[in-house]
Amino acid sequence: MKLRKKISKFAAMAAVAASAVTATAAPAVMTGTQAVMADEVVTLSKSSVEMKAGSFDLLAARVDKDKILDKIVVWDSSDPKVARVTGGIVQAVGEGTATITAMTRDGKNSAACKVVVTNGDTSFTGDIIADIKEGGQKAISDIKVAAALAKAGLQFVTENENIAKVKDGIITAVKDGTTKLYAIAQDGTKTLIGTVNVIKDEVNKIIPIANVKFEEAKTTLVEGASKVIKTVIEPFNATDKSLIWTVDNPDIAKVVDGVVTAVKEGSTKITAMTPDGTKVAEMIIDVVKKIAKDGWVNENGTWVYYRMGEAYTGWHWMTNSDGEKIPHWSYFGQDGKLRTGWVWLTAADGESTAHWSYFGPNGWLRTGWQRMGTSGNPDGNAPEHWSYFGANGWLRTNWVELGKGTAEPDGNSVRHWSYFGPNGWLRTYWQVLGKGTNNPDGDNPAHNSYFGDNGWLRIGRHTIDGKVFVFDARGWQQ
Repeated sequence: MKLRKKISKFAAMAAVAASAVTATAAPAVMTGTQAVMADEVVTLSKSSVEMKAGSFDLLAARVDKDKILDKIVVWDSSDPKVARVTGGIVQAVGEGTATITAMTRDGKNSAACKVVVTNGDTSFTGDIIADIKEGGQKAISDIKVAAALAKAGLQFVTENENIAKVKDGIITAVKDGTTKLYAIAQDGTKTLIGTVNVIKDEVNKIIPIANVKFEEAKTTLVEGASKVIKTVIEPFNATDKSLIWTVDNPDIAKVVDGVVTAVKEGSTKITAMTPDGTKVAEMIIDVVKKIAKDGWVNENGTWVYYRMGEAYTGWHWMTNSDGEKIPHWSYFGQDGKLRTGWVWLTAADGESTAHWSYFGPNGWLRTGWQRMGTSGNPDGNAPEHWSYFGANGWLRTNWVELGKGTAEPDGNSVRHWSYFGPNGWLRTYWQVLGKGTNNPDGDNPAHNSYFGDNGWLRIGRHTIDGKVFVFDARGWQQ
């Protein structure tokens, strides 16, 4: 019975040792020999192990509690230049052979493990063993030199958790810098494993505002006017450039997202502040009373007409009350600028039909017969030519019946037909009209017609350049 119990007890010890070997087998452990003797007080999970320089492994020591009450052991290495040991954590330092010993504190009982160290990738464990970007993570089991300890279930801790911290075997990078990584043995002792390097994330890093200021310390606005307050933020690539805008007296001026609007005469202070309140810029806004503009005002080379401070827009019949000696029509764009020269007017201008109108250099709408290309109507066209504008100022094109009793009373007592090309130029002398010509008058086929010096269409029998020609009622040459 006693023999059976003893065999059962040592079988259990063998199972524990085998479990320790399995837990720390990769990547540092190449081979391991169990060392369990029935008559020994102290036993180790391995009697020999082969390691690569720079790696770690774990030796589990067992003290037979039936033979000795003090179960604490003291660890030692025969050659610390080859292998070091702390709390059972073996660190392979340099190539060679060393013996790791676990001894009871009374020095009477011990167990040993032969450690053979071969060349490895890392010669000193204080070196950087992991590079992690800010906010990134890395499993300790993925770090070659510490993999065996991680798989054995040891706990780890960093020297500075403000740089990197460890939880459940995962290293989390907090901010750029370096910190030491330690493994904690079962007896509470710590072993330096290496250095964790946290790399600054240049893409997602937060760049704070170092300084904010205004381009000008003071500005003046007229009542009702608005202005964008230009700010200078340093550095230029600050991550968050948002500012909180305030004004001391909103009855004098208002500010929204950097746009200040003058309300009434007076002086007040505008403030722009970073969201954290650490950086502030200030400027003074002086608001002066608005003096209403009236009459013609030349603004940057363009004439604008004001009535009680409001600029004219659209069509206006300009009279003596506007300071004009001769009443006339003028047109002002939506920007208040007086239009001159050729203007294409559409429904957006309140016109029922889109058309061309011409305004002289003085902005007066031209009507009736106009000699274009001259100093009076310098429209940029050559050669000089006649065009006709209706009473509404619309440029006439195609066939137009003119004269007394017509819709176009051009001042002539005789009714007559004239033809104006697509460009509004009056046609004179011989003209080919009709489909496919430069004078597409809607008639088909093409035909010859003759217009006098005055642009009147010839009808009937006429002598032209000493020859007699006959034209039908339509003015077509027969």
